[in-house]
Amino acid sequence: MGAASRLLRVCLLLVPALALIGWLVAAQLPRWTAPSADWFAPDTPGVCAAVESLKLYQAARADAGGIGSDTARADASKVAADHYDAPALAVGDPLAVRASLPGDPPRALYVVTVRLSSSAPEDDAVIYLDAASGDPLALITASDDPAATCAFDLRAALVAAAKSPPVPLLIGYGVIVAAALIVRRLAKGRLS
Repeated sequence: MGAASRLLRVCLLLVPALALIGWLVAAQLPRWTAPSADWFAPDTPGVCAAVESLKLYQAARADAGGIGSDTARADASKVAADHYDAPALAVGDPLAVRASLPGDPPRALYVVTVRLSSSAPEDDAVIYLDAASGDPLALITASDDPAATCAFDLRAALVAAAKSPPVPLLIGYGVIVAAALIVRRLAKGRLS
């Protein structure tokens, strides 16, 4: 019965710690899985504007299927030329996502970025196309600062995780458990 009792005590001590770790993971997971510049090919125009819009529309990577990447690229180039009365200077690789545009339920989309001008600051467009039909659903115009970066900030993510409520609670719980174990050992030493 001694081994079973000891195992039960260890399990009971681990339950609060596991609950706090689960809370930490649940609180931080959206930050680690949010859209980032890494979702796009290098040298894609308008990446920062695309990343911000993907976050706004709560996008997640998906297998869009439908019209396919080549058709999405051609459709985006046509949309840009029609809307801005000038041909696109560069068209990025389409990114298949599942996102919720304002007023719409989540659906499969292609996000295509387009370079509109080469003079500083560079003007870009982010075009959301319906993956099934190729219809343009959203068009965002943005100025791109070449010095700006929108890459995932690992340091900021780690600092945010360290500052989240579960971490001090987990540390506090660990200190309490360690203190209780030390006191228990000392008490056992005196009794023997």
